[in-house]
Amino acid sequence: MRLAGRKALVTGAAGGIGRAIVARLRAEGATVLGSDRTDDSDLAGDLTDPAFCDALPVRAADRLGGLDLLVNNAGIITRGKITQASDDDYARTMAINVEAPFRLCRAAIPIMG
Repeated sequence: MRLAGRKALVTGAAGGIGRAIVARLRAEGATVLGSDRTDDSDLAGDLTDPAFCDALPVRAADRLGGLDLLVNNAGIITRGKITQASDDDYARTMAINVEAPFRLCRAAIPIMG
């Protein structure tokens, strides 16, 4: 129970690696909220929305009674030839893989215990 009493937020928590991270953190004693774009996550929303990212750590801290850990797990990849990738593909990839983690860290660091 290395993480007993710790409060965590995990993005991309609805499937695969994210679900495993949530399970492992809980097994180690942490209280965890998962965020994903699906409605069945604890804090559903779209990481391409800057307002959602900016508010997410505070929303998690309010529900958890604080925030100790942030796991920026969410990410996407557009497969195929770069010559066939659209500007929208690029913008979405950058929004989720680069801008969202930046915004989440910027919002979470001041409130982390």
